[in-house]
Amino acid sequence: MRSSQPLYKIVIGAFSNTKTYLLRRNDDSLDPSSSIKIFPDHPNIGTKNLLSCSDYKAFWISWIDGYIKIGSGSTLNENIFADWQDPVPIEVKSIGICTFWGATGEWKLYVEDLFTGHFSGCSVDDNKADTIILQSMDVSRFSCGSICSIMDICFGFNFKATGKRCELLSINNLTNDIAKEKKEGWRFYSKCFKNYDQCLGCF
Repeated sequence: MRSSQPLYKIVIGAFSNTKTYLLRRNDDSLDPSSSIKIFPDHPNIGTKNLLSCSDYKAFWISWIDGYIKIGSGSTLNENIFADWQDPVPIEVKSIGICTFWGATGEWKLYVEDLFTGHFSGCSVDDNKADTIILQSMDVSRFSCGSICSIMDICFGFNFKATGKRCELLSINNLTNDIAKEKKEGWRFYSKCFKNYDQCLGCF
């Protein structure tokens, strides 16, 4: 995370464990005047004593289309205690987590793997994806998929049965708009991800 860039900062348990607030920094000037402090308390749930010195407390945060929601527990969209709609959303590309100045704490982070474990040979024959090639090798289609499945940066692979040619692929952004090219004997296989109507790059 680059702290010089526009960002959101969410503070849970501020002011002696009595308040939750959101800070939105509008630009990269780092001047205090570029920041707006927002107290998005949900009308139905208080934010006092959310943290504990003796027990771990679970929280979740979502920011779809600039609608920022904060809740307790481990189930998304339940027990919301603060929410706010940003009229001019900032694109969230990374996150950082820390305790406040002068405080100590321990964090346990849950990161859901969106990869379903399945690939789709969704393209037509004699087509391959034209994108970043991480690695080329001579292996079986099964081995090609197995290697890609354990690499977070690999979103799929091109495979040619003749010669057992495998190309592990990467992209800069999750998108279905992936360039393709006609190549005899090749076929593109895409990782399938949760919450997507179709596998990435299907054409």
